[in-house]
Amino acid sequence: MKIYWHIAKATWQEYLSYRLNFFLEVIGGIFTMLIAIAVWYAVFDGDGAKAIGTFTLAQMVTYLLIAGVISTIMFLTAQGDDINNDINRGTISALIIKPINVPFFWLTRDFVRKFFTLILGVAELSMIIFLFRDYFILPGSILNLTLFCLAIILAAILHFLLFAILSVIAFWFEETWGWRFIMRIVMEVAAGAIIPLSLFPGFWRTIFEILPFQYFIYFPMQIYFGKIDIGGIFTGFVSILAWLLILSCLFFILWKRGVRRYVGYGG
Repeated sequence: MKIYWHIAKATWQEYLSYRLNFFLEVIGGIFTMLIAIAVWYAVFDGDGAKAIGTFTLAQMVTYLLIAGVISTIMFLTAQGDDINNDINRGTISALIIKPINVPFFWLTRDFVRKFFTLILGVAELSMIIFLFRDYFILPGSILNLTLFCLAIILAAILHFLLFAILSVIAFWFEETWGWRFIMRIVMEVAAGAIIPLSLFPGFWRTIFEILPFQYFIYFPMQIYFGKIDIGGIFTGFVSILAWLLILSCLFFILWKRGVRRYVGYGG
């Protein structure tokens, strides 16, 4: 683990060199969040007693604020670039011969990037939460908050696997950016980043609930608000773990075949 700790520190130093880029991306996410809040405030007509679906104005503002934080951490512009670039530029050759697990190397860098983005956005997001403090709702209990955080950590791993799968196909295709861009757009909608999934029409809600994207925002927020019972929480975590297992297997199958192809082609 010392190796990956050093990788994490080196990655942190690397991202410090590009902190302005990350900061601007955080600012862009904040503006998107504020626009979404303004739209929903108009929909509610500023009426705090009004409810749309199962959401009051305060719940919707809280939902959008926290969803904005999660989106800032996860839904980055450059997702999977490290993997795609390492394969296409041939730098993966140096990684393969090192005494490290290459996928875990990528996972370490991905988590450092998520944490770095979170740190940059803390001050700005705190200011926004302060401005909307009259509408911000705290979690119902410490247990809800703990399960919410656990769900976010698992979602971060799930997020990495989805983009790792799309990136590792660079062994067969020259560029994977388009596929990853489409995934990012679909993910924001299907995760409930803009509109809670419960407010979608029945057909689309069913589709989105089948996909794993709900576990990035909608499912954790249901836990946060206490809108889901312990049975639903258990079922949700089982589903997340099942998706993690399925995607991990798929990724490692593609990884192993891709490395064999890469080594064979290089030889």
